[in-house]
Amino acid sequence: MFTVHERRLADRTLRDYDPDTYERVMGVALLEGQSHARDRQEFERRHRNDWVVIAALNSDHKPGFVECIATLGGIRSESGERRFLVPGSDYVIGRHGFVIDPVKHESHDGPSSFETWAVRR
Repeated sequence: MFTVHERRLADRTLRDYDPDTYERVMGVALLEGQSHARDRQEFERRHRNDWVVIAALNSDHKPGFVECIATLGGIRSESGERRFLVPGSDYVIGRHGFVIDPVKHESHDGPSSFETWAVRR
């Protein structure tokens, strides 16, 4: 027999990692915020055509800014990456990532802090 705590953990695990099975077994439809995996799927669907950050670090070249490498949908692929400079005050990572706002966040083709970081490592 399982304890209340163990049942609660099992419930959360199934919702977070296999929401389709959870919905089928429990006969419910999960709402936003009830499943990490389902929320991730929704984030990916909503932002598949947006630049989503895949790497970021504080800029050595422009203090107060974060240099970001982003790809469309946050998918690491051969479709290419772009670099952006984001004000540090704007760069707040959400549960599933940071989405570039091309109106507010400037594209960056200048010197890269990533190159400097790689040399220091």
